[in-house]
Amino acid sequence: ATGDYIIFLDNDVSVRIDTFEKLVAFLDDRGEAGIVTARLLSGDESQRWWNVGVDSNNAKGILGGMMRPLVRKFPKSKLVRNLYERCELNLWNHVTVRKVDWVTEGCFAVRHGLFEKLGGFDEQFFMSFEGPDLCRRVRAYGSSVWFTPEAVATVHEGHAHSPVRRAKLFVQSKYRYYQKHYFYLKSNPFLFWIVELPGFFMRIKKVN
Repeated sequence: ATGDYIIFLDNDVSVRIDTFEKLVAFLDDRGEAGIVTARLLSGDESQRWWNVGVDSNNAKGILGGMMRPLVRKFPKSKLVRNLYERCELNLWNHVTVRKVDWVTEGCFAVRHGLFEKLGGFDEQFFMSFEGPDLCRRVRAYGSSVWFTPEAVATVHEGHAHSPVRRAKLFVQSKYRYYQKHYFYLKSNPFLFWIVELPGFFMRIKKVN
């Protein structure tokens, strides 16, 4: 790549005619932005979860999951929503521009020079957490990470691995991410596996 920006796109993602233009325009307009992601939809046009978020750890992961029913029950409560959005952003409406801590790898643009300075993706991550790890390094460098609803892409869920293999790779990458950034500071390795083992089997059941 030789341009000012690089756009990364998963091979099961399709874009609209103006998606790339919207991403580039966003970075052109905001000099402090290092990365911007598109709004990702499923094939039925519903909003996809786990595409943007805030820095997490074991405690936030548990609390966020526990608070989802409260957010649904009290959708107008600013107190409930503000506390919830300190843990995760899944139930946020995704219709406004927002600074976030991380984005996934589905469809995002990054400044070329910044990507090169940071050494690109960390190759210890495979299939998951490459995006959050890069975003963390982007923010540590002094740039910011953003979501814009103006750029839209659709995920069609194409997979080359079995459900068990995908679940295993996800948990392995998440463990490496937590080990790299959190362990012994904000997360406990034993607690990580206590929390993640049920999720591992739920992921297998969900994708079957």
